[in-house]
Amino acid sequence: MAKFKSGPWDFEYNMHAKGGLVLSNIKHGPYNLAKDIRVVRIRINPEDEEGSPWTKSFYLGTDDFYDKTAGNYLRAVNLNAPPPFDIYTKANTLYPSGLQAIYETKEKVFGNEFDNDDGILTIKQTYIFTPYGLNPPHEPAAVLPATRIFPLIEFSYSGKRVKTIRIDYRFNNSLDFFLFDRAGNSFIDPFLENTNMTQSDINKIKQDRPNMAGVFRDNEGSPNRPNSLKSIFSAYEKPVQYEMCGYGLIKGYTGEVVESDILDKNDTMSDGEDIIQRATNKITWDNYHQWGAYKDFKKYPSTPGAFHSFHLHWRWNYLAQHPDVIDKGKVAVGSILITPTNPGTGAVGSPQMVGYPTQSGRGGALLDFKIPNQTIRFSITKTKPPLQINGKNDQWDAESNPSERNFESLFYNPIDETPKPREIKDGDDLLFWISFEVHNTPMEDLSSRIADITVDEETSMANPFQGTVFIHGFYFAHNIEDYLSNAFKFTIDKNGNYPERTSYRWHRDAE
Repeated sequence: MAKFKSGPWDFEYNMHAKGGLVLSNIKHGPYNLAKDIRVVRIRINPEDEEGSPWTKSFYLGTDDFYDKTAGNYLRAVNLNAPPPFDIYTKANTLYPSGLQAIYETKEKVFGNEFDNDDGILTIKQTYIFTPYGLNPPHEPAAVLPATRIFPLIEFSYSGKRVKTIRIDYRFNNSLDFFLFDRAGNSFIDPFLENTNMTQSDINKIKQDRPNMAGVFRDNEGSPNRPNSLKSIFSAYEKPVQYEMCGYGLIKGYTGEVVESDILDKNDTMSDGEDIIQRATNKITWDNYHQWGAYKDFKKYPSTPGAFHSFHLHWRWNYLAQHPDVIDKGKVAVGSILITPTNPGTGAVGSPQMVGYPTQSGRGGALLDFKIPNQTIRFSITKTKPPLQINGKNDQWDAESNPSERNFESLFYNPIDETPKPREIKDGDDLLFWISFEVHNTPMEDLSSRIADITVDEETSMANPFQGTVFIHGFYFAHNIEDYLSNAFKFTIDKNGNYPERTSYRWHRDAE
């Protein structure tokens, strides 16, 4: 295990025999971010149909690959994120710093050296850590200082056999308690000291750092009702009540409710039919947040805002991406993106907010334009699975690099959704899993948008099949919650679930 220290960044890293570059005990200054971040598996599919078998899987760092960096993983300078997110790396000269390893398969992907349609797979794994600051802006309001981290996987395959590649990540984020008053005094410590807990109990809670999570889907325009979370988000769980799985993107698109598929409120469909109906719609989420919290002290950050939080956005709404004069006027009049210290419309329309244009009136997803045909799945769980899963509870451990051919089946049986999800609403040690599934079936106008890519006329596939996932990265804010000038201060300590659900299943759409 080696130590990484650059500016305020401080963590340990190692090249694992199954997992490649793995980061652990990650801190920015005195602030804890995560216990473990890693790529658990890379899966290859020669088919492009939903549900077709994944015939090959790779662990980074194994004998399947040459390590082309030969153990020289530390790079202090000259690491850049893909555009337009290079705005965060080019703007700084002291660092960003980070880690990088390059792997190349020792043989063609499917093992037949005489197959002219197969080829070598190259993987470049890069972690970039940027300085803390307000500029360049991390979100449309341009009011939240943060540091941005890029856990990038860049791949290249020159053959024709691979139709789909999937990269699965596992995050064991673990943030400190976040709430402070304007003088910087903790709200948590006095509370804990005034309970019947022993000092040992208090120290254990602080060491375990229980966290809560939130998932959200944005409304596309400006909020139409003041002081209402429903006017900002078309769906949200704050905090997430039970373990869950969901979609973030479906082949480059945001999932929508199909009118003919909407259940009438008087419909008497069975539960089984209801599951199928909602799974068919696959209404996607837009972002994930995580913060430190304790079950007996239920305080929630502002949303939007979350001044001390892990922020992951793979899509911004249409207003944030394509504001016209009228939209900007709505923003200004409604004071939606304005604080006394930041008059105007913030960073709306800035390149780092703008995604791949796919749907009229919908904000596009933040994707590498060479590979816009991506499906994003995610899951939020405790760190140990229920004992009911094959009688074992170590299958989600980091060292196991867990991943299943069917993403959801690692967590539950997709047919009957057993075992049932467990409560996490009061705070727990959480795992966040996210999977990027990239299809080698470009959008029709891909070759006209990307100058350095060709499309095989016979197969409609990109050649080479290459690109980078997680190009937007995530950002980590550790600030005092701004109770006076925060435009969204009405959301502080506000929890809620919309739409309201009478029961919880593993798969939850943002419907």
